[in-house]
Amino acid sequence: MKYYHSNSKRQQHSNYLLEFVLIMCSCVILSSCALGEWVGYKMSRSYIKSISDIKYEDISDMKKAFRTDGYYAQEERDRSTAKGHEYIMIFYNDGTYSFHYINSPVEPKDSIDIGNYIIPSDAIFNNGEYFGMYRIDSDTVYVNKYRRDLFAGLEMRKYKFHIIDNETLVLCYDEDPQLVYKNETAKWDRNVKYVFKPAILPKPRDKFVKKKKWMWKNESDWERYMHK
Repeated sequence: MKYYHSNSKRQQHSNYLLEFVLIMCSCVILSSCALGEWVGYKMSRSYIKSISDIKYEDISDMKKAFRTDGYYAQEERDRSTAKGHEYIMIFYNDGTYSFHYINSPVEPKDSIDIGNYIIPSDAIFNNGEYFGMYRIDSDTVYVNKYRRDLFAGLEMRKYKFHIIDNETLVLCYDEDPQLVYKNETAKWDRNVKYVFKPAILPKPRDKFVKKKKWMWKNESDWERYMHK
Protein backbone atom coordinates (compact mmCIF):
# COMPACT_ATOMS: atom_id res chain seq x y z
CA MET A 1 0.00 0.00 0.00
CA LYS A 2 2.85 2.40 0.82
CA TYR A 3 4.46 1.70 -2.53
CA TYR A 4 1.16 2.39 -4.34
CA HIS A 5 0.69 5.58 -2.40
CA SER A 6 4.20 6.70 -3.29
CA ASN A 7 3.57 6.07 -6.98
CA SER A 8 0.32 8.03 -6.79
CA LYS A 9 2.12 11.00 -5.27
CA ARG A 10 4.85 10.79 -7.87
CA GLN A 11 2.22 10.75 -10.64
CA GLN A 12 0.43 13.70 -9.08
CA HIS A 13 3.67 15.70 -8.94
CA SER A 14 4.36 14.84 -12.57
CA ASN A 15 0.90 16.12 -13.54
CA TYR A 16 1.49 19.39 -11.68
CA LEU A 17 4.84 19.81 -13.39
CA LEU A 18 3.31 19.17 -16.81
CA GLU A 19 0.56 21.71 -16.13
CA PHE A 20 3.14 24.25 -15.03
CA VAL A 21 5.21 23.73 -18.18
CA LEU A 22 2.12 24.05 -20.39
CA ILE A 23 1.07 27.25 -18.62
CA MET A 24 4.52 28.77 -19.02
CA CYS A 25 4.66 27.85 -22.70
CA SER A 26 1.25 29.42 -23.23
CA CYS A 27 2.36 32.60 -21.48
CA VAL A 28 5.45 32.84 -23.68
CA ILE A 29 3.42 32.32 -26.86
CA LEU A 30 0.76 34.84 -25.83
CA SER A 31 3.40 37.38 -24.85
CA SER A 32 5.11 37.00 -28.22
CA CYS A 33 1.83 37.42 -30.04
CA ALA A 34 0.92 40.44 -27.95
CA LEU A 35 4.31 42.04 -28.63
CA GLY A 36 3.95 41.35 -32.34
CA GLU A 37 0.48 42.87 -32.40
CA TRP A 38 1.70 45.90 -30.44
CA VAL A 39 4.58 46.48 -32.87
CA GLY A 40 2.25 45.98 -35.83
CA TYR A 41 -0.24 48.42 -34.31
CA LYS A 42 2.44 51.06 -33.82
CA MET A 43 3.67 50.68 -37.41
CA SER A 44 0.12 50.75 -38.76
CA ARG A 45 -0.82 53.80 -36.69
CA SER A 46 2.29 55.73 -37.72
CA TYR A 47 1.70 55.01 -41.40
CA ILE A 48 -1.99 55.87 -41.25
CA LYS A 49 -1.26 59.17 -39.50
CA SER A 50 1.13 60.07 -42.32
CA ILE A 51 -1.53 59.57 -45.04
CA SER A 52 -4.51 60.99 -43.17
CA ASP A 53 -5.36 63.87 -45.51
CA ILE A 54 -8.81 64.84 -44.20
CA LYS A 55 -8.64 66.76 -40.95
CA TYR A 56 -11.44 67.74 -38.60
CA GLU A 57 -12.34 71.41 -38.30
CA ASP A 58 -14.40 72.85 -35.46
CA ILE A 59 -17.39 73.94 -37.54
CA SER A 60 -21.05 73.52 -36.69
CA ASP A 61 -22.61 73.09 -40.12
CA MET A 62 -20.96 72.27 -43.45
CA LYS A 63 -22.41 73.50 -46.71
CA LYS A 64 -23.35 70.40 -48.65
CA ALA A 65 -24.79 69.45 -52.01
CA PHE A 66 -26.56 66.37 -50.65
CA ARG A 67 -28.94 65.58 -47.81
CA THR A 68 -27.61 64.67 -44.37
CA ASP A 69 -30.85 64.39 -42.39
CA GLY A 70 -30.85 60.62 -42.80
CA TYR A 71 -28.53 57.81 -43.89
CA TYR A 72 -27.28 56.29 -47.15
CA ALA A 73 -27.64 52.63 -48.10
CA GLN A 74 -26.72 50.63 -51.18
CA GLU A 75 -29.39 50.62 -53.86
CA GLU A 76 -28.58 46.94 -54.46
CA ARG A 77 -27.88 45.08 -51.21
CA ASP A 78 -25.66 42.38 -52.65
CA ARG A 79 -22.76 43.04 -50.28
CA SER A 80 -24.58 42.36 -47.04
CA THR A 81 -22.57 40.55 -44.40
CA ALA A 82 -25.35 38.08 -43.77
CA LYS A 83 -29.01 37.54 -44.49
CA GLY A 84 -31.02 40.33 -42.92
CA HIS A 85 -28.06 42.67 -42.43
CA GLU A 86 -26.88 45.62 -44.48
CA TYR A 87 -24.53 48.50 -43.94
CA ILE A 88 -25.24 52.20 -43.95
CA MET A 89 -23.31 55.47 -43.97
CA ILE A 90 -24.10 58.63 -42.02
CA PHE A 91 -22.68 62.04 -42.95
CA TYR A 92 -23.04 64.40 -40.01
CA ASN A 93 -23.31 68.16 -40.42
CA ASP A 94 -20.01 68.84 -38.66
CA GLY A 95 -17.99 66.84 -41.18
CA THR A 96 -17.79 63.57 -39.25
CA TYR A 97 -18.81 60.26 -40.78
CA SER A 98 -19.85 56.85 -39.48
CA PHE A 99 -20.39 53.41 -41.00
CA HIS A 100 -22.61 50.77 -39.35
CA TYR A 101 -24.30 47.44 -39.91
CA ILE A 102 -28.05 47.41 -39.31
CA ASN A 103 -30.77 44.82 -39.01
CA SER A 104 -32.93 45.07 -42.11
CA PRO A 105 -35.30 45.52 -43.76
CA VAL A 106 -36.09 49.01 -42.49
CA GLU A 107 -39.01 50.94 -43.90
CA PRO A 108 -37.51 54.40 -44.51
CA LYS A 109 -39.51 57.29 -43.13
CA ASP A 110 -38.81 60.47 -41.20
CA SER A 111 -40.00 59.02 -37.88
CA ILE A 112 -37.67 55.98 -37.94
CA ASP A 113 -34.87 56.17 -35.39
CA ILE A 114 -32.15 54.31 -37.26
CA GLY A 115 -30.08 54.08 -34.09
CA ASN A 116 -32.48 51.38 -32.88
CA TYR A 117 -31.49 49.18 -35.83
CA ILE A 118 -27.71 49.53 -35.59
CA ILE A 119 -26.02 46.26 -34.62
CA PRO A 120 -23.81 46.91 -31.55
CA SER A 121 -20.12 46.30 -32.05
CA ASP A 122 -17.36 45.54 -29.58
CA ALA A 123 -17.16 48.59 -27.34
CA ILE A 124 -13.36 48.47 -27.19
CA PHE A 125 -12.31 47.66 -30.74
CA ASN A 126 -15.27 48.99 -32.80
CA ASN A 127 -15.42 45.81 -34.88
CA GLY A 128 -17.97 46.29 -37.63
CA GLU A 129 -18.08 50.08 -37.25
CA TYR A 130 -15.96 52.81 -38.75
CA PHE A 131 -15.74 56.48 -37.80
CA GLY A 132 -14.01 59.31 -39.61
CA MET A 133 -14.28 62.54 -41.56
CA TYR A 134 -15.31 63.66 -45.02
CA ARG A 135 -14.79 66.69 -47.20
CA ILE A 136 -16.59 67.98 -50.28
CA ASP A 137 -14.85 69.25 -53.39
CA SER A 138 -17.30 70.38 -56.06
CA ASP A 139 -19.32 67.25 -56.99
CA THR A 140 -17.07 64.80 -55.12
CA VAL A 141 -17.10 63.56 -51.53
CA TYR A 142 -13.86 62.22 -50.03
CA VAL A 143 -14.01 60.01 -46.94
CA ASN A 144 -11.35 58.75 -44.54
CA LYS A 145 -12.80 56.17 -42.18
CA TYR A 146 -11.08 54.37 -39.30
CA ARG A 147 -11.59 51.62 -36.77
CA ARG A 148 -9.60 49.83 -34.10
CA ASP A 149 -9.20 46.11 -34.64
CA LEU A 150 -8.01 43.51 -32.13
CA PHE A 151 -5.52 41.93 -34.56
CA ALA A 152 -4.85 44.58 -37.21
CA GLY A 153 -4.52 47.58 -34.91
CA LEU A 154 -5.74 50.85 -36.40
CA GLU A 155 -7.41 50.36 -39.79
CA MET A 156 -8.26 52.94 -42.43
CA ARG A 157 -10.21 53.04 -45.70
CA LYS A 158 -10.39 55.83 -48.27
CA TYR A 159 -13.51 56.40 -50.36
CA LYS A 160 -14.44 58.76 -53.16
CA PHE A 161 -18.08 59.40 -54.10
CA HIS A 162 -19.61 61.34 -56.96
CA ILE A 163 -22.66 63.41 -56.03
CA ILE A 164 -25.36 62.56 -58.60
CA ASP A 165 -28.08 64.60 -56.92
CA ASN A 166 -28.97 65.61 -53.37
CA GLU A 167 -30.14 62.07 -52.54
CA THR A 168 -27.76 59.90 -54.57
CA LEU A 169 -24.05 59.16 -54.18
CA VAL A 170 -21.98 56.77 -56.30
CA LEU A 171 -18.91 55.13 -54.82
CA CYS A 172 -16.32 55.38 -57.57
CA TYR A 173 -13.07 54.66 -55.72
CA ASP A 174 -12.10 52.50 -52.73
CA GLU A 175 -8.62 52.16 -51.25
CA ASP A 176 -7.19 50.07 -48.41
CA PRO A 177 -3.99 51.89 -47.33
CA GLN A 178 -2.81 48.95 -45.22
CA LEU A 179 -2.52 46.77 -48.33
CA VAL A 180 -0.92 49.60 -50.28
CA TYR A 181 1.67 49.79 -47.50
CA LYS A 182 2.32 46.07 -48.00
CA ASN A 183 2.58 46.54 -51.80
CA GLU A 184 -0.55 44.50 -52.40
CA THR A 185 -3.39 45.37 -54.77
CA ALA A 186 -5.70 47.56 -52.73
CA LYS A 187 -7.22 50.18 -55.02
CA TRP A 188 -10.48 49.47 -56.75
CA ASP A 189 -12.65 51.41 -59.18
CA ARG A 190 -16.23 51.06 -58.11
CA ASN A 191 -19.64 51.94 -59.45
CA VAL A 192 -21.90 51.38 -56.46
CA LYS A 193 -24.94 53.58 -55.96
CA TYR A 194 -26.00 54.72 -52.49
CA VAL A 195 -29.41 56.28 -51.99
CA PHE A 196 -30.69 58.53 -49.24
CA LYS A 197 -33.11 57.21 -46.59
CA PRO A 198 -34.87 59.66 -44.25
CA ALA A 199 -34.51 58.85 -40.56
CA ILE A 200 -33.81 60.16 -37.09
CA LEU A 201 -30.08 59.82 -36.62
CA PRO A 202 -28.26 58.66 -33.49
CA LYS A 203 -26.07 61.13 -31.68
CA PRO A 204 -22.61 61.15 -33.30
CA ARG A 205 -20.13 58.83 -31.60
CA ASP A 206 -17.33 61.17 -32.59
CA LYS A 207 -14.98 60.81 -29.64
CA PHE A 208 -13.08 58.18 -31.61
CA VAL A 209 -12.11 60.98 -34.01
CA LYS A 210 -12.12 64.10 -31.87
CA LYS A 211 -9.93 62.83 -29.04
CA LYS A 212 -7.01 62.28 -31.42
CA LYS A 213 -4.94 65.41 -31.94
CA TRP A 214 -3.54 64.21 -35.26
CA MET A 215 -7.05 64.06 -36.73
CA TRP A 216 -7.58 67.81 -36.24
CA LYS A 217 -6.63 70.55 -38.68
CA ASN A 218 -5.85 73.02 -35.91
CA GLU A 219 -4.22 71.94 -32.66
CA SER A 220 -5.80 74.90 -30.82
CA ASP A 221 -9.29 73.65 -31.74
CA TRP A 222 -8.39 70.20 -30.40
CA GLU A 223 -7.17 71.72 -27.13
CA ARG A 224 -10.44 73.66 -26.70
CA TYR A 225 -12.43 70.49 -27.38
CA MET A 226 -10.45 68.50 -24.81
CA HIS A 227 -11.00 71.16 -22.15
CA LYS A 228 -14.76 71.40 -22.62
